[in-house]
Parts: sequence; C-alpha cells; structure tokens
Amino acid sequence: MVDIKEPVIKLRDIRKVYRIGEEEYEILKSINLDVYKGDFVAIMGASGSGKTTLLNILGCLDRPTSGSYILDGVEVTKLSERELASIRNQKIGFVFQEFHLIPWATVLENVLLPTVYADGITKEKIDKAIYLLNRLNMGERINFRPNELSGGQRQRVAIVRALINDPAIILADEPTGALDSKTSEEVMEIFGMLNEEGRTIVVVTHDMNVASKAKLIKHIRDGKFIE
Repeated sequence: MVDIKEPVIKLRDIRKVYRIGEEEYEILKSINLDVYKGDFVAIMGASGSGKTTLLNILGCLDRPTSGSYILDGVEVTKLSERELASIRNQKIGFVFQEFHLIPWATVLENVLLPTVYADGITKEKIDKAIYLLNRLNMGERINFRPNELSGGQRQRVAIVRALINDPAIILADEPTGALDSKTSEEVMEIFGMLNEEGRTIVVVTHDMNVASKAKLIKHIRDGKFIE
C-alpha cells in the first residue's frame, strides 16, 4: 500500500465575499493551497490583496463564503463556533504584528493565557513557559509588564504564548511589521529555529526580507495566487 503524504492544511476553491448593502466584494477568489507538516510558507501581497483575510480563514477566525478547508484531516468549514475555538486553542499558535499582549499582565501571565482555555494553568505549564522564555532570552523578564519591554521583547513573548499549548501550526500576520530591521532579523531567526524543530509555519507579509526566510513563497494579488 502506498503511503500518500497528506497536507496538514488543504484549501480548495476558497472564496470570501463581503456584502455591504447591495454591493458584493469578493476578497478571495478560488484559493487553492497545500501546506505539509514541517513546511515554512510565506504568503506575500500588498495591502488589500486578501492575505490577512486568508490568514484569518487558515486560523479558523473567519469562515469562507464557499470552498473546502481541511485542517489536519478535519473539514473545518462545517464545525460549530465552539468546535472552531477548540481547534484554534489546540492546533494553532498565533503571532500578530501588534503583539496583542494584555497590558496589566506580566510576561508569564501573558504566556499562560491560552492554557486557561485548554487544560488550565498547571505547574507543568508554568515550568514550560519559563523554559520557553529562557530559550528566547526572556527568562529575566517574566515579571515585567508589556510597557516595560521593547518591541522585539514583546514579540518574543507573543511567540512563546503561541507555543505554550504545543500547536502543530504557527500562523504569523506581519510578525515584524512593528520592528526595526535588526530585531526583525532576530525574530525571523526564531521562526527558522522553530521550523527546523518540526513546526509548520505560515507567515503573511509584504516584506521580501521576511518572505525570503521561508522555504516556499506564494504571491497573492486581488484575492488570487499568482505565479
């Protein structure tokens, strides 16, 4: 029997249409995409190209208007909101341009937040958070708050938060957009390290320097992939 490698992300004919009054705006047009375990994919496009809408669908934050999305063998377009929330928490880690850290919470508390919605905060999770923060040179700042950190340090915290529930897939939306070039390089080196360890990573960006770190670059324009 032939062992056929199945993609962990499989999109077929994905469309996204927004309706405003009588007008329809087709943001995504028949998107097809295969991402395999261990891939590092960059989706490049200008503002308004549809790349963030696509990432939101990949992350189960939004639903396509039509088409099929199979995530790790499960057709997610048919799932309830509760089931989608469970998949987001267990299978996907998110990293955003603006970090999305809670300002009044410490670094450690921010990292542990996703565990509240999973198995709860346990000693094992706390130990894991401290271990990951140490790996990313943030161990001495576990009791700092976001306003006491640089942009690069905040993004490191956001990356650790994305890793805390051990997701198979990391989705990053312009993860270096708020950083200077040196810090951007450091953050992308972290993504490269995580990919080498077996993580599947999809990064959305408009920056060729960021995209060049990926193993595969897909260009999107006007809601469609182009060669």
